[in-house]
Amino acid sequence: MKKIKIYSFLFLLFALLGACNTKGTSPRITADFNGNWQFYWADSIDAEMVEKDKVQWNEVTLPHDWSIEMDYTHDNTAGCTGYLPGGIGWYKKTFTVPSEAKNKKTWIEFDGIYRDSKIWVNGKYVGGRPYGYAAFKIDLTDHLNYGETANEIIVKVNRKAFMDARWYPGSGIYRNVKLVTVNPVHIAHWGTFVTTPEVSKVESKVAIKTSIINEEKSPKSIKVTQQIKDAKGKVIQSTSSKIQLKEGENSLNQELLIEKPFLWSDESPNLYQMLTTLESEGEVLDEYTTTFGVRSIRFDAQKGFFLNGENKKLKGVCLHNDAGAVGSAVPIDVWKRRLRILKEAGVNAIRTAHNPASADFMDLCDEMGFLVQAEAFDEWTVNKNKWIDDKPNAWKYDFGEKTTGYAGLYEEWAERDLKDMIRRDRNHPSVIMWSIGNEIEWTFGYYWKTAISNQADFNKVLDQTSGGNLQLVALARQLHQWIKEEDTTRPSTAGEVLPQAGNLTGYCDAVDVTGYNYQSHHYDAHHEAYPDRVIYGSENFAQWQEWKDCLERDYISGVFLWPGISYLGETSGYPSKALDIGLMDIAGFKNPVYHFFKTFWQEKPVVYFGTQKTEASHYLLENGKVVENPEKKRPTKWHWATLNSHWNYQNDESVYIEAYTNAEEVELFLNDKSLGKRALKENEDRILKWIIPYQKGKIKAVAKTKGSVVAEYEIKTAEKPQFAQLNLDQQTVKANGKDVVHVVAQLHDVNGNPVKHIDKEVRFKVKGNAKIIGIDNGLTNNTNPFKADHCMTSKGRVLLLVQAGKTEEKVVVEALMDDIVVGESEFEMTF
Repeated sequence: MKKIKIYSFLFLLFALLGACNTKGTSPRITADFNGNWQFYWADSIDAEMVEKDKVQWNEVTLPHDWSIEMDYTHDNTAGCTGYLPGGIGWYKKTFTVPSEAKNKKTWIEFDGIYRDSKIWVNGKYVGGRPYGYAAFKIDLTDHLNYGETANEIIVKVNRKAFMDARWYPGSGIYRNVKLVTVNPVHIAHWGTFVTTPEVSKVESKVAIKTSIINEEKSPKSIKVTQQIKDAKGKVIQSTSSKIQLKEGENSLNQELLIEKPFLWSDESPNLYQMLTTLESEGEVLDEYTTTFGVRSIRFDAQKGFFLNGENKKLKGVCLHNDAGAVGSAVPIDVWKRRLRILKEAGVNAIRTAHNPASADFMDLCDEMGFLVQAEAFDEWTVNKNKWIDDKPNAWKYDFGEKTTGYAGLYEEWAERDLKDMIRRDRNHPSVIMWSIGNEIEWTFGYYWKTAISNQADFNKVLDQTSGGNLQLVALARQLHQWIKEEDTTRPSTAGEVLPQAGNLTGYCDAVDVTGYNYQSHHYDAHHEAYPDRVIYGSENFAQWQEWKDCLERDYISGVFLWPGISYLGETSGYPSKALDIGLMDIAGFKNPVYHFFKTFWQEKPVVYFGTQKTEASHYLLENGKVVENPEKKRPTKWHWATLNSHWNYQNDESVYIEAYTNAEEVELFLNDKSLGKRALKENEDRILKWIIPYQKGKIKAVAKTKGSVVAEYEIKTAEKPQFAQLNLDQQTVKANGKDVVHVVAQLHDVNGNPVKHIDKEVRFKVKGNAKIIGIDNGLTNNTNPFKADHCMTSKGRVLLLVQAGKTEEKVVVEALMDDIVVGESEFEMTF
């Protein structure tokens, strides 16, 4: 309780500072409400929490995902959601609100609660939200105690339907919470909309629509001022307008010009801020800052996508909501690391599969330069099947309410959930499309009943299965219309897995831009038949052919590989908890396919190779040439060939080597002896291959273009592990209780070579005011708890996530094997 009182005192202080309502101070108070919550996991407490004082509560800081803190189990869990429990969680918090706020407006903002939340304040039910990915606010004004009398907020989160998604969604208040206090006359929640209708490098027009709430009992005359600030905080343009406010909601449109603007793009993500100020008779009533970028987007049915007038291919990936060891409660530094690694590979676009992402994530996409397809739903009115267990065709099993996803919410909530996503995210320059859903055709049987080749065949199937009711198309058109009611500056889209049927139903034409999921073989025929349709790959295999199909067709705007990062869930067969098919694994380590796509998604010369026993590979040596083994054909869809990153085999054992490069050729050396060159242009699959007898030593790939060496990569034979080298992604962090340091411990031998063929259990000690929030080795069948201080390495490495405390000091991280310190590093926490 001591910490709760401290927090409440700080909130009181901030509120008093803002209560003056004079120029120079902000009358809008936005408080971080993440601290000093208490949590209880059980389904035995009634809604009114009569017995709340009889249970053992645990103190937590939000964001919080309770499922990721639990042990993996086969009991009352499912592969679809990663074999982690659901259940019911309760949160409560005590806080005070100063008496000066009594005549103001106070609301609470939740960026996401998964799922089916219900909220009480001082014993009164005030609302909730069933959709776990929806951001929402609840007005608390009439339910609060003011002054020294404490308030209590209680949140119930219901995830008893633990098979409610096709992937791991997490459980709890897993995104940020804020408490906001404003005057009766104020800018509405998500009440600004900044657009750039005319963009050039010489001059750009900036338009802003402001929604203003007047809760006073009479009309009021106010002045609305807009100030544009550059990256240094300098005001570069401003305008003011006077408006007579009626009671309730009002809106005002204003325009400004920026001379020689710094345009936002994926390569130069320049941002501005719009400061909106409401004044009346010299009194500042409200201030609100909107971050935005100056940029233009356009999709063309013949030429693809244009950003600021420049034709650009979308080098995209699909990303789910979790981040491995931290589950769905993802600290911003964890996303920063993951997105930075994707950026290094040349990724410039992200699809938020298949739900709204967090506000923090969207901010990062603006700051780091990612083009975003913001997606709303994975289900509409009919549930999708989920992977349940290790049964044959397990995804076909239906367990009733336990597998209920969004379908039960659609009729009541779809419009509000979609529009709230748009209102929250419409000022992000990174957002270029609004997606109404993913592979919704799954849930409408007439799309799958037979091979449909013409309209007559389809009409027959439609009559047999649904009485001629094209419900899917009607729903899609309604969703499209809801988007246009909120934003006409961006196109609507959908990820369609059966566009050949969509052509006959009109589903493909229900949106502005048609996404093709795994349907690149239909590009040419559909472009010829529907030349005015904009087509892109909304979900693609991470294979060269998918990108080649895009490169060879100007009218294909780009691709979104599935997935960019491996994710928890969508698996069957315990203990497999995740689907490792991403460019990166669940720990954020690079998979071989990452290096493959890096060779053609960025311009810097690179070379990489992996190794494997020939008998375990997909190839064999035939007449001196490496050819595909007809009995072990290479994966051509989601999976990639299994490769090792070490050079440790038996003497003379046959070893297969495959290399990736964007140089003209690669020469392979074993102990400085050439094993021959491979030219990129002579390998249609862009994979350079060797099969050689193993010899201990050093194997090295040298990439050349026009005869000059442009890149090298080598692996040395390693001995037994002797120590662990600890690599930290940050040496200095803020002492804010939020920043995260990623510590990668890699085993090394006595000669300093990385050991990637032997694994050991590593235990960590953190000395200082910081805590371990996750540990992982990236393996999908690793059931070691994420919230532990030890883990077996994989490929000789393990990832530790350490979160900063709130004191200025040095933190030391030690790695131990067999209780002996084998590695040490440190970082600083500063204010």
